[in-house]
Amino acid sequence: MYIWYILVGSFIGGCLRFILSSYLNPSCDGRFPFGTFVVNCLGSLLFAMTLAHNLIFIDSIFTEMFLLVGVLGGFTTFSAFCLDGYQLVYNQKFGLAFLYLVGTTIFALCGFIVMFVINGSI
Repeated sequence: MYIWYILVGSFIGGCLRFILSSYLNPSCDGRFPFGTFVVNCLGSLLFAMTLAHNLIFIDSIFTEMFLLVGVLGGFTTFSAFCLDGYQLVYNQKFGLAFLYLVGTTIFALCGFIVMFVINGSI
């Protein structure tokens, strides 16, 4: 049953991401991915607010699967990146937090670039 919550939530989140990014990106004339920037920041904020609300007030599989994993996971995966980094800092694993946050960013960008080079696009 949980898979349906995730499926529907991801569909909604992905559509919202596309709509918001498509609306905001043209405002910067391609100089800066403003839509993606807003989506990632907004998604992380909403993820943290939902998670904090869920931890304090509710223990709901619907909230976790539909809202967090589905809607906000489909809206942005950046929120999960932030949560993992936060948990490392919260658990006072500062070295691992730095390695994770910087390493993920660098390796993700390098992987992205390498795929373009391999495919001859760069």
